[in-house]
Amino acid sequence: MKIGADRLCMPSPSVEQFVDAVKQTVIANKRW
Repeated sequence: MKIGADRLCMPSPSVEQFVDAVKQTVIANKRW
């Protein structure tokens, strides 16, 4: 993700932000 963010001149997410996003995605898709 860091490389992609760098290519788009965007700030890269921290490890904590990435882990939180993954957790939120898992919770949102739990019913599947």
